[in-house]
Amino acid sequence: MKFFLMFARLIGFLLTVAVFVLLLTTDGIMISRDGVSATISGQNLIFSGSKMSVEQANILGLRDQKFTICFTALFAFIGCGLILLITLAMIILPMFRIHKLDAFDAPYEVFNGLFLLVGAICIFVTPYAFKSAYMNTYPNVAYSLQPGWLIAAILAIVGGIMLFIKPVLQKRYFK
Repeated sequence: MKFFLMFARLIGFLLTVAVFVLLLTTDGIMISRDGVSATISGQNLIFSGSKMSVEQANILGLRDQKFTICFTALFAFIGCGLILLITLAMIILPMFRIHKLDAFDAPYEVFNGLFLLVGAICIFVTPYAFKSAYMNTYPNVAYSLQPGWLIAAILAIVGGIMLFIKPVLQKRYFK
Protein backbone atom coordinates (compact mmCIF):
# COMPACT_ATOMS: atom_id res chain seq x y z
CA MET A 1 0.00 0.00 0.00
CA LYS A 2 2.87 2.40 0.74
CA PHE A 3 4.23 1.81 -2.76
CA PHE A 4 0.87 2.86 -4.22
CA LEU A 5 0.70 5.93 -2.01
CA MET A 6 4.20 6.93 -3.04
CA PHE A 7 3.15 7.33 -6.67
CA ALA A 8 -0.45 8.49 -6.22
CA ARG A 9 0.43 12.16 -6.66
CA LEU A 10 2.50 11.45 -9.78
CA ILE A 11 -0.26 9.32 -11.31
CA GLY A 12 -2.81 12.01 -10.52
CA PHE A 13 -0.55 14.62 -12.12
CA LEU A 14 -0.07 12.55 -15.28
CA LEU A 15 -3.82 11.97 -15.57
CA THR A 16 -4.41 15.71 -15.16
CA VAL A 17 -1.92 16.37 -17.98
CA ALA A 18 -3.83 13.91 -20.15
CA VAL A 19 -7.13 15.65 -19.34
CA PHE A 20 -5.61 19.05 -20.11
CA VAL A 21 -4.29 17.85 -23.49
CA LEU A 22 -7.53 16.07 -24.41
CA LEU A 23 -9.59 19.18 -23.66
CA LEU A 24 -7.47 21.22 -26.05
CA THR A 25 -6.84 18.78 -28.89
CA THR A 26 -10.02 16.78 -29.37
CA ASP A 27 -13.53 17.63 -30.52
CA GLY A 28 -15.82 18.50 -27.65
CA ILE A 29 -19.42 18.34 -28.86
CA MET A 30 -21.25 16.98 -31.87
CA ILE A 31 -24.35 18.87 -32.95
CA SER A 32 -26.86 17.30 -35.29
CA ARG A 33 -30.21 18.16 -36.81
CA ASP A 34 -32.17 16.43 -39.57
CA GLY A 35 -29.43 13.90 -40.28
CA VAL A 36 -26.70 16.54 -40.66
CA SER A 37 -24.01 16.67 -38.00
CA ALA A 38 -20.92 18.71 -37.24
CA THR A 39 -18.36 18.70 -34.46
CA ILE A 40 -17.19 21.63 -32.38
CA SER A 41 -13.58 21.52 -31.26
CA GLY A 42 -12.53 21.83 -27.67
CA GLN A 43 -10.66 25.06 -28.40
CA ASN A 44 -13.85 26.67 -29.70
CA LEU A 45 -15.73 25.59 -26.59
CA ILE A 46 -13.07 26.85 -24.21
CA PHE A 47 -11.85 30.05 -25.83
CA SER A 48 -14.74 30.93 -28.19
CA GLY A 49 -14.27 33.91 -30.47
CA SER A 50 -13.84 31.93 -33.69
CA LYS A 51 -16.44 31.95 -36.41
CA MET A 52 -18.71 28.98 -36.94
CA SER A 53 -18.34 26.96 -40.08
CA VAL A 54 -21.19 27.10 -42.57
CA GLU A 55 -22.22 23.57 -41.58
CA GLN A 56 -22.32 24.41 -37.87
CA ALA A 57 -24.24 27.62 -38.47
CA ASN A 58 -26.81 25.84 -40.65
CA ILE A 59 -27.44 23.18 -38.02
CA LEU A 60 -27.90 25.80 -35.31
CA GLY A 61 -29.90 28.06 -37.64
CA LEU A 62 -27.50 30.98 -37.41
CA ARG A 63 -25.63 33.09 -39.92
CA ASP A 64 -22.16 34.58 -39.49
CA GLN A 65 -21.96 34.17 -35.78
CA LYS A 66 -19.03 33.55 -33.49
CA PHE A 67 -19.10 30.91 -30.80
CA THR A 68 -20.12 32.09 -27.38
CA ILE A 69 -18.04 31.00 -24.47
CA CYS A 70 -19.06 27.79 -22.71
CA PHE A 71 -18.34 28.48 -19.05
CA THR A 72 -18.37 24.85 -17.95
CA ALA A 73 -15.65 24.02 -20.48
CA LEU A 74 -13.66 27.10 -19.45
CA PHE A 75 -14.02 26.20 -15.76
CA ALA A 76 -12.80 22.63 -16.38
CA PHE A 77 -9.85 23.93 -18.43
CA ILE A 78 -8.79 26.57 -15.90
CA GLY A 79 -9.24 24.06 -13.08
CA CYS A 80 -6.96 21.56 -14.80
CA GLY A 81 -4.38 24.28 -15.34
CA LEU A 82 -4.43 25.28 -11.65
CA ILE A 83 -4.23 21.67 -10.55
CA LEU A 84 -1.25 21.11 -12.85
CA LEU A 85 0.59 24.10 -11.41
CA ILE A 86 -0.12 23.21 -7.78
CA THR A 87 0.69 19.52 -8.20
CA LEU A 88 3.83 20.29 -10.18
CA ALA A 89 5.00 22.59 -7.38
CA MET A 90 4.24 19.86 -4.83
CA ILE A 91 6.31 17.37 -6.85
CA ILE A 92 9.26 19.59 -7.80
CA LEU A 93 9.86 21.67 -4.65
CA PRO A 94 10.81 18.69 -2.41
CA MET A 95 13.35 17.63 -5.05
CA PHE A 96 15.20 20.89 -4.40
CA ARG A 97 14.89 20.43 -0.63
CA ILE A 98 12.33 23.20 -0.32
CA HIS A 99 9.83 21.96 2.23
CA LYS A 100 7.84 25.11 2.91
CA LEU A 101 4.64 23.60 1.43
CA ASP A 102 4.86 20.29 3.31
CA ALA A 103 2.36 21.45 5.91
CA PHE A 104 -0.16 22.06 3.13
CA ASP A 105 0.30 18.72 1.34
CA ALA A 106 -2.87 17.05 2.54
CA PRO A 107 -5.24 20.03 2.14
CA TYR A 108 -3.83 20.78 -1.33
CA GLU A 109 -4.22 17.18 -2.43
CA VAL A 110 -7.79 17.04 -1.14
CA PHE A 111 -8.51 20.37 -2.86
CA ASN A 112 -6.91 19.19 -6.12
CA GLY A 113 -8.79 15.90 -6.06
CA LEU A 114 -12.14 17.53 -5.37
CA PHE A 115 -11.52 20.26 -7.95
CA LEU A 116 -10.65 17.65 -10.58
CA LEU A 117 -13.86 15.77 -9.77
CA VAL A 118 -15.83 19.01 -10.17
CA GLY A 119 -14.01 19.55 -13.48
CA ALA A 120 -15.15 16.11 -14.63
CA ILE A 121 -18.74 17.03 -13.80
CA CYS A 122 -18.32 20.26 -15.76
CA ILE A 123 -17.08 18.29 -18.76
CA PHE A 124 -20.14 16.05 -18.59
CA VAL A 125 -22.44 19.10 -18.32
CA THR A 126 -20.84 20.98 -21.25
CA PRO A 127 -23.31 19.81 -23.95
CA TYR A 128 -26.24 21.04 -21.86
CA ALA A 129 -24.55 24.37 -21.19
CA PHE A 130 -23.83 24.77 -24.90
CA LYS A 131 -27.43 23.87 -25.68
CA SER A 132 -28.73 26.54 -23.32
CA ALA A 133 -26.62 29.15 -25.14
CA TYR A 134 -28.22 28.30 -28.50
CA MET A 135 -31.71 27.23 -27.42
CA ASN A 136 -33.37 30.18 -29.18
CA THR A 137 -32.36 28.88 -32.61
CA TYR A 138 -33.66 25.38 -33.36
CA PRO A 139 -35.05 23.42 -30.43
CA ASN A 140 -34.62 20.03 -32.15
CA VAL A 141 -30.83 20.16 -32.36
CA ALA A 142 -29.14 17.21 -30.65
CA TYR A 143 -25.97 17.79 -28.63
CA SER A 144 -23.64 14.97 -27.63
CA LEU A 145 -20.25 14.69 -25.97
CA GLN A 146 -17.48 13.46 -28.25
CA PRO A 147 -15.27 10.48 -27.24
CA GLY A 148 -12.18 12.61 -26.53
CA TRP A 149 -13.99 14.70 -23.96
CA LEU A 150 -15.72 11.64 -22.54
CA ILE A 151 -12.32 10.01 -22.01
CA ALA A 152 -11.06 13.29 -20.49
CA ALA A 153 -13.94 13.28 -18.01
CA ILE A 154 -13.29 9.67 -17.03
CA LEU A 155 -9.56 10.36 -16.61
CA ALA A 156 -10.43 13.42 -14.52
CA ILE A 157 -12.52 11.23 -12.21
CA VAL A 158 -9.70 8.69 -11.86
CA GLY A 159 -7.10 11.46 -11.38
CA GLY A 160 -9.28 13.19 -8.80
CA ILE A 161 -9.62 9.96 -6.86
CA MET A 162 -5.85 9.39 -7.07
CA LEU A 163 -5.11 12.88 -5.73
CA PHE A 164 -7.81 12.64 -3.07
CA ILE A 165 -7.04 9.15 -1.82
CA LYS A 166 -3.44 9.69 -0.66
CA PRO A 167 -4.15 12.05 2.25
CA VAL A 168 -7.28 10.12 3.17
CA LEU A 169 -5.40 6.83 3.41
CA GLN A 170 -2.48 8.36 5.25
CA LYS A 171 -4.93 9.96 7.72
CA ARG A 172 -2.85 13.12 7.85
CA TYR A 173 -5.79 15.27 6.84
CA PHE A 174 -8.14 14.01 9.54
CA LYS A 175 -5.84 14.25 12.57
